[in-house]
Amino acid sequence: MPSNFVARGAEAYDGYMGRWSQRLAPLFLDFAGLVAGERVLDVGCGTGNLPFAICAREDVASVEAIDFEPLFVEAVRERATDGRITARQGDACELPFPDGQFDRALSMLVLHFVSDPQRAVAEMRRVVRANGTAAATT
Repeated sequence: MPSNFVARGAEAYDGYMGRWSQRLAPLFLDFAGLVAGERVLDVGCGTGNLPFAICAREDVASVEAIDFEPLFVEAVRERATDGRITARQGDACELPFPDGQFDRALSMLVLHFVSDPQRAVAEMRRVVRANGTAAATT
C-alpha cells in the first residue's frame, strides 16, 4: 500500500520530522515501557531515532526497524553502531514477520501517513506475542 508521506531524503526528514522524533522518543518510551531482553519492532522508523533511543535506554535483545521509504532504511543502516539494530524496507500494513515474533511493536509519528492505519495497528498486534505491547503515538 502506498504511503501518504512525501520523502525528500534522510537529511530533509531529519530537519523536520527527525527533530520532533528525537524529542518525543524518551516520552513515548516512558509510556510504552521497555524490559531488558525484549525483541522490539519499530514500525515506521524514519531515520532511526526511536531504535537508537531504545538501545540507549534498555538492554533489549534486538530492535527491528522497518520503514516504507528505502532512503530512510539506508540512513538507519549507515548510522546504526549498535549491533542489536537491524533495518529493512517494508509496509506497515503487511509486516514481513511471523505472528508473535516481538515483545513490543512501537510506532511513533507514522500512523497518520499510513494509507490504512487500522490495518497497520492490526499488523502490529499480530506480530506481538500474547501479553506483549503494541503502542503508537502521533
